Amino acid sequence: MIVANIYNNFKTKYVNRIGQNNGFKITDVLHTLAHVWLKTIAIKVGVSPDQFSYKYTEETPSVIISELQEGGAGYLKAFIEYLKSRTKDVYSIMKSIAVCEEHESINQNSEKKRIYEELQNIDLTKISVSKHPKIIGEIKSNNPSISDDPDDYPVCYDGCLYCIGLTSCSYGGDEQFDHLSLSVALDYINSLVTETDSKKESASLFANGGIIIDRDGEKYSIFSL
Repeated sequence: MIVANIYNNFKTKYVNRIGQNNGFKITDVLHTLAHVWLKTIAIKVGVSPDQFSYKYTEETPSVIISELQEGGAGYLKAFIEYLKSRTKDVYSIMKSIAVCEEHESINQNSEKKRIYEELQNIDLTKISVSKHPKIIGEIKSNNPSISDDPDDYPVCYDGCLYCIGLTSCSYGGDEQFDHLSLSVALDYINSLVTETDSKKESASLFANGGIIIDRDGEKYSIFSL
């Protein structure tokens, strides 16, 4: 399964953001989206994510998801049919992956919120988020009153725990979270659906493969890759 030009819908936004986002690269955007698609596919067809592999290229840019079983087991074929016939279900799965309860909990815990705010000021090209002792030392050097309990510290840039991580990630267990972003995942997923009451825009989206997933009066929600 090939998802070509995977971040074109929000490329300009992230070209600007990546330049200011503590070293987060375009390849990390693609890595994040590869995880989202692989996990979505695995959940929908009801098998372990370990049944698949992925690769991505910055040049296109694109992500390719493959089955590990030689000759394939038909999982991707089944998913493509689901994507066509049960598009809203697939989109709901993607949203459930990216709407992370752990990340939401940051705003409900004052100490975690302080740590997360301090994290945004750290140059992550020099210190990886997964290297907890260094991150704790760096944050406490700027704010000595802050907690030094490792359980209060996030393992990825966005502060979430393992919602979009994969045990089979080539980066490895903890290091993968230096190359994942929950906010990138959520913005990408949101970009897949256009809400419009314009007949002209709707017709254009349909002509390019868009699929209606919801309708409220004259307003359409259209999913398109």
